[in-house]
Amino acid sequence: MAVSCREFAAPSRPTIDYVISLAADSLGSAFSLVKSHDPSSSEGAIAIFGEREESLLLSEMFLTADRRDNISGRRSSDLLPDFAGEVLSVILDEAEAPYAGFIERGEEEMLRENAVRGAIFALDTLCCVTPFNPEATAPKPTSKIIVLSSSLMGEYGLFDVDTLFSLAGTRIPVVSPVESMIGEALSTDKDDICVGVWADSALVASLAYQNVFSRMSKAAGKGSSVLFPLSPEGEGDIRERLLSWLDAYSEICGGRQLDALLIDDYGVNIASLEAELADIRKEDSFQKLTYARLLSKDFRFIDVMETLTGRCYDILRKENLFTHNISYPSLTLYQSVAAPDGSDNLLLRLSSRFISDETAEFIDANVVSTKPLYVQN
Repeated sequence: MAVSCREFAAPSRPTIDYVISLAADSLGSAFSLVKSHDPSSSEGAIAIFGEREESLLLSEMFLTADRRDNISGRRSSDLLPDFAGEVLSVILDEAEAPYAGFIERGEEEMLRENAVRGAIFALDTLCCVTPFNPEATAPKPTSKIIVLSSSLMGEYGLFDVDTLFSLAGTRIPVVSPVESMIGEALSTDKDDICVGVWADSALVASLAYQNVFSRMSKAAGKGSSVLFPLSPEGEGDIRERLLSWLDAYSEICGGRQLDALLIDDYGVNIASLEAELADIRKEDSFQKLTYARLLSKDFRFIDVMETLTGRCYDILRKENLFTHNISYPSLTLYQSVAAPDGSDNLLLRLSSRFISDETAEFIDANVVSTKPLYVQN
C-alpha cells in the first residue's frame, strides 16, 4: 500500500492511532474515499449506523416522520413525509455490538475506532453481497449525512470521526444522540437549567452524558447548569417507570426543579409518557403535589428519535441537501459482519437470504407499523 511522503501533523487533541494511520497513508483507499467526498452533493443517502434495534426503530421514525411543512420548514404536519424522496442506508452493526461491552472491558479506543469504521462504511460506494466472498461486491450509494443511533458511539467516537474528516479536508455532517439532545435542552433562554437523563444503567455509568454536558453547557455560557442521569428501575408500565425515575430524582436533586428530561430509550413511547404526566398533573392528590414540585412550569420531555430526525432535517434544509424527489422515502439494509478469515469487518448488503428470522420479525413488528417500507434487495 502506497504511503504519502508529506509530513503529517497530528491534531491538537489526541485522536486514536487508527485515524492517525489513515491520515498518514493519504493514498490509501479509506482516506481517499473520505477525501473525495463532495459535501455539496444532494445525491447521497442518509446513513444510520449503530446497533440493530436502535437503528431499525430510528429508521421507522425517518420513514414516517411528518413534523414539518416541507415547503416552509415550519413545525407543522403537511401530510407528506419529512424525508420524502430520501434514501436511508441503515447499517446494522452486528460485528461489534453490544457497545456497552467495550466500556465494561475498558476498551474505549476500540469503540472509537468502530465509529470511524462506521463512517467509512457510510461513505463507501461498494458493499459485499455475501460474507463468504469479499471480492463479490455490489454498488452502494455514498452518504451525505451520518446519523449515529448509539449515544455510546457518539460520545466515544464522534470526535475521531470529525478529526478524520478535518484531516481529509472535507465536511460531512454527523449527528449523534447525546450532542443533539443536550443541544436542544440548552437552547432555552434560561441562564442555567436542570436537566435529567432517562437511560439504561450502562449508559448512565459510561459518563457519556456527564462529559458532553459539561463541555456543551460551558460553551453555551450556562456553566452553572446541572445534569442528573438516572436509570428508571423495574420493568413496569410507562407510568411506573416515570414515577420510579422521579422518585430517584427527588432523593438527590436538593429541591431543584427539573427543566427537561432527555429520554434516551428507544423503547419508550414519548406520547404515552406525556399522557401519563398529564394525568398525574390532573389528579387531585398528594402525589400530584409531590411530583409537581419537582418540575418547572415549562418542563418538557426531549425524545431521542424526535431529536435526531429533527436535527437531521434542519441540517439537510440548511445545507440544501434534500433531493426534493416526490416519492416515499426508501430504505436499504446493510450489516457489518466479521470476515470469515478474521481479517477485518465487511459491509454486507442484506437480502432476504441473509436477514435473520429475528431481524425479519423485528422489522415486521416495528418498522412497518404505519406506512409501507420499501427495502431494496
